[in-house]
Amino acid sequence: MSTSKLLTATFACGLTVSSLLAQCASQWDLAPGFRVQGEVLCSVEWDADGPGGAPPQVVLGGLFTGAGGIATANVICYEPVTGVWTALGLGLDGPVRALAVLPGGSLLAGGSFGSGGGPALNGVALWSGTAWQPLGGGVAGGGVESIAVAPTGEIYVGGTFSQAGSLPASLVARWDASGWSPLGPGLTPIGTNSLVLPGVRSLCWWNGDLFAIGGFTDAGGVATNQIARWDGVSWSSPALPLTFLGVARVMAPYAGGLAVAGSDFADFLFVWNGVFWTPVVVPAGVPVAMKELANGDLIHGTRGIASGEVRRLRAGVWTTLGTTTSGVAMTFVPIPGAPAEQFLFGGAFAVIGGVPATSIAKWDGTAWSGDSPLFDGPVNTVVAGPDGEVYVGGNFTSIGGVPIQRVAKFDGSTWSQVGAGFGAAVTSLAALGDGTLYAAVQPSAVWRFDGTAWSVLPGAPYGRFVVGRRDQLAVVGTTISLRTATGWQGTGASSPGAPLGATFARDGSLLACGYWAFPSTIGSVARWTGTGWVALDPNGQINTGLASSILELANGDLVVGGDFQFPGPGAVQRVGTVWQPMGAGLTITGGVVSLTALADGSLLAVGNFTRSGTVPLRGVARWNGAQWEPYRNLAWNSGGFVTTVAVHPAGDLLLGGFMAYPAPRFARLRSSCPAAVVPVGAGCAGSGGANRLQATVWPVAGAAGVTRGSELPPLSFAVVARSLTSAAIPLSSVLPSGQPGCTLWLAPDLLEVLPVLGGAAESALAVPAQPTLIGQTYREQWVAFELGAGAVLSAVTATRALAVTIGAMP
Repeated sequence: MSTSKLLTATFACGLTVSSLLAQCASQWDLAPGFRVQGEVLCSVEWDADGPGGAPPQVVLGGLFTGAGGIATANVICYEPVTGVWTALGLGLDGPVRALAVLPGGSLLAGGSFGSGGGPALNGVALWSGTAWQPLGGGVAGGGVESIAVAPTGEIYVGGTFSQAGSLPASLVARWDASGWSPLGPGLTPIGTNSLVLPGVRSLCWWNGDLFAIGGFTDAGGVATNQIARWDGVSWSSPALPLTFLGVARVMAPYAGGLAVAGSDFADFLFVWNGVFWTPVVVPAGVPVAMKELANGDLIHGTRGIASGEVRRLRAGVWTTLGTTTSGVAMTFVPIPGAPAEQFLFGGAFAVIGGVPATSIAKWDGTAWSGDSPLFDGPVNTVVAGPDGEVYVGGNFTSIGGVPIQRVAKFDGSTWSQVGAGFGAAVTSLAALGDGTLYAAVQPSAVWRFDGTAWSVLPGAPYGRFVVGRRDQLAVVGTTISLRTATGWQGTGASSPGAPLGATFARDGSLLACGYWAFPSTIGSVARWTGTGWVALDPNGQINTGLASSILELANGDLVVGGDFQFPGPGAVQRVGTVWQPMGAGLTITGGVVSLTALADGSLLAVGNFTRSGTVPLRGVARWNGAQWEPYRNLAWNSGGFVTTVAVHPAGDLLLGGFMAYPAPRFARLRSSCPAAVVPVGAGCAGSGGANRLQATVWPVAGAAGVTRGSELPPLSFAVVARSLTSAAIPLSSVLPSGQPGCTLWLAPDLLEVLPVLGGAAESALAVPAQPTLIGQTYREQWVAFELGAGAVLSAVTATRALAVTIGAMP
């Protein structure tokens, strides 16, 4: 029986496993802050317990995965007084486009969702205080875009639906004590070939009547011009006085009347007083949000081709309060308890008025405030150390407000500066198996960190990238050089500085791609064997002038990513000796920047691309062996993209760059059932050195865990011992050749014999995809049997032990 099968049987027979261990989920490890990971589409002020008691809150709805470091789906509460974010149950499983508060204080949500972790909701949900509850059978045939609540408590919903509960209801419906009912024949949606989107865009209760605007041609048989009025009995239309084509988009009470704004070929704002419309001069821009504050100010949010604006109308004068770069303001809400001119706005943006703000910002009457990104500058490189520590380099000078100069270490809970840091940007990091860290620092040096201080690496040529694997190190710049036992070895490759990539293969050779001038003109994708370059694309299949990343898969195939088109856009795979497209490829605007293998062996590509065929991907894509697909609903806004990606030994995904989502500049995707490795005891030295043991890949269900022994006796073999039972047994009491001071930190149950080559060996434990294994812990220790003259056993020494907990892939 194999080690993995025997281990599985031992766990299954010897332990009682909680069913909770199978309920693992992925979650973003986000820095708390005033930011939303996604798009905010609607908001409402909510005082759940009425006057007194807890302070009032703001509820945000939209399309997001979390806010303020709280993971949730599409709806969340924010308390401005304390700055506390609170999830509402599990959230809702689709976009939330409308929020409203009922007279009794209950919260209502509408949108395009199906459930909130409980019963079917079908686009309409009522928060009970502990869970989301349905309102009748919800709606069907479309979603909810707007909610209006009458003073007497009746609920009106508008959208794109054709049914409410079990009754036909075209675009609009009412809920009261009797259940759902249509409003007469309802509204007739406009044709799909129109410039106006079919459906109700906004509802508003004003002066005792319900008003609706949107894409419909008539209301109960009455012809309309994008606006209809329901008086409780029948429909009518106070038609908008448009002399040329415009699209009504937003509606809100204003100055005692009802304001309607819109744009397409003509920007407009009209105010209805119950008898006639009064035009208001409005600056150009497509309105997407509108709100009257308690002081009479009208706040307007617009979008343009490249930016949006937040405007204020006060005493007939428009003032631009701020411009959103590559974004849009979708909703405004007053800050509870604050002066009337203060408000929050939400949308999809990264900057407002020059201030960083991730999809939500505050206006205090004179200035903007947004989030405080964890990193105050870009992240250029992310690597995981041999014992699970995370190193980040870039051009930042603080993390979470703590001064940290451009290189940092994260131990799982705390960020700290590595050594004295640097005064210039760190462009690349490499963490080797012996725990040594290397950094490429602009403009001219490669540095080494010995655990205490940084020093310039003697004789190292400068390069923008340092590439490492185990004890191998290469410097990649305008040339490629490798460190050897006697110094630095040049390879003869040179580059004018175009995008490039390099990595060590499993056999120790170096792979490189890019606009290289290799000796003998062998091409732009090649392998360095130690003595020369071997062409990997001798027929020039790939336009590799813009290749920037290369990776070897577990089966030996190679993948190259970059900004090229042939034989497939964005990324291609070498099977045998032939390069071939990978599915529909990746539609590129800036190319694939980085490639990495996930714990399950699948491939992840990040960069500046938008889709694969018709599948939107927006900068992060997973190759499942047949096609590119989204990974964990990752999405990056147009304000930035991922530039570096790495995989933690536990399987966690580490992302860095210029992105805003799911967190500014750095994010970590963890499993709620993580793998873990904890050192146990101490090893004892042999003739090869310290007898080091490290877990280079931590085990997760359905993938292999990998451990590596190094500094082992050069002429020896290793016995890998695994056990569920801890111990502290002198090695000499078990084996006569056991050296003094050597201890067995486990009671050996499972044994594996490995040859030692060059003082090192590697062992892989394949963990079956069985949820019952998740959370179980075993110990592993290596015993080195050193051979003397005539292959006679001369000494037995041992490494430290590792306590290894099996996890789930995030």
